[in-house]
Amino acid sequence: MADSSAQLQGAAPVADSVEAAPVEARVGEVAVAGNDRTDRERIQRSFEVPAGSRYNKDALRRGIRKLFALGLFQDVWLEEFKRPGGVVDLLIHVRERPRVGSIAFGGNHKRETSELEKKLSLHVGDIVTPAALSTQLDSLGKFYKDEGFARATVTVATDTSATTNAVAVRFDIVEGEKVRITRVEFTGVHALGEKRLRKAMKTKPKGLIGGGELKDETFAEDRTKLEALYRNSGYRDARVVSIETKPGSKPRDLTLAVAIEEGPEYRFGSVVWSGNSILDSAAVRRIPQPHPGDPYNASKIDKIREAAYGDYAERGYLYVDVEAHENVTDQKVDLEIAVREGQPSKVRLVNITGNRATRE
Repeated sequence: MADSSAQLQGAAPVADSVEAAPVEARVGEVAVAGNDRTDRERIQRSFEVPAGSRYNKDALRRGIRKLFALGLFQDVWLEEFKRPGGVVDLLIHVRERPRVGSIAFGGNHKRETSELEKKLSLHVGDIVTPAALSTQLDSLGKFYKDEGFARATVTVATDTSATTNAVAVRFDIVEGEKVRITRVEFTGVHALGEKRLRKAMKTKPKGLIGGGELKDETFAEDRTKLEALYRNSGYRDARVVSIETKPGSKPRDLTLAVAIEEGPEYRFGSVVWSGNSILDSAAVRRIPQPHPGDPYNASKIDKIREAAYGDYAERGYLYVDVEAHENVTDQKVDLEIAVREGQPSKVRLVNITGNRATRE
C-alpha cells in the first residue's frame, strides 16, 4: 500500500471545505490501504464509487457502510485529496478483523481432540468474532452433554498477535464425571399409570443393556410422545410442563423429573359433515368415526381426515381440503368435518417407457 499512498502525496488533503466542492466534481483515483488478506479489487468493487463517477458525499457514506457490512473490517475511513479541475482522489483505509491463527484444546482427557475439532465450525483463517466464539462454546457444551458429561464446562481464551493480527484460540474444558439417568419420576399424574408413561418415552433409565443417556433432542421427543398419549386417551388439554434432571442417590446418578398437567377428561359429542357433495352420506358412514360418549382421541380425528382424502382421491379429487373443527362445550367435543372439494383433477399426459417391442 506504500505505492498507493505515495501516488497521492502530491495532492493536498481536503478540509471541511470539500463539502462545498462544485457539483461537477468527479472522483479521481480510488486507492486502498491497510488490506492484508482482503483483495483490493473486492474492496473497491464493494465500495461502489468508481473512478470517474460524480463526487457525492452521500455516495461515499453509503460506500463506507457497505464495506462495514462485509464483516471483514473493524474500522473503515476515508482520506480525500483534491486536485485541480474538480478531481478528488480517495484513499480507503481499512483495519481488518483478526483471523484464527491456531486452535487448541486443554483439559479434554476423556474425549479426543480430533472428536472436538469435528464439532467446530471455526477453522484456522476464519474471522474471529464474539458471536463465532459463543457458537463454538455452545457446540462443545452440547457435545459433552450428549456424551453424558452433563456437568462439563467449556471456556475460551484468545491471544491476538499484534504483528500478524492472528488469534490463538484455546478451549479449556473441565469434563467432570460422566452421569446417567437412573430414575424417571412424574408429578401431576393421576389419570394414566406411570408404567404406561415410561413405556411411551424414548428416554430410559440406565439398565443392564443400555439406557441412561441425556440428550435434549430425546427430551423434546419425549414431550411430544407423552402429550400425544394423553390426547389419544381423552385428555385434550394435557401438557408436559417441564422435563428436568436433578441429582440422584449417587454422584453419577441423575433423576429425570417430568411434570405434567393432565387437565379434564373429554368425550366426543356429535360428528357432522359439511361441504361434501361428491362424497355422499353412504360413503361418509363407511369412514370409521367416534360415537357420542367415546373418550376424546386425537388420532381418530386424523384417521377420519386421512380416510376422506383417500376416498376423494379415488374419485379424482386430489386437491380437496378436509378440516376438522372442534367445538368444545364443557368437557364435550363436537366435530365438524368441513370439506372444500374444488374441481376434479384430469390426466394431462401419459408417458410410456420401456416399450421396445410394442408401439405406444
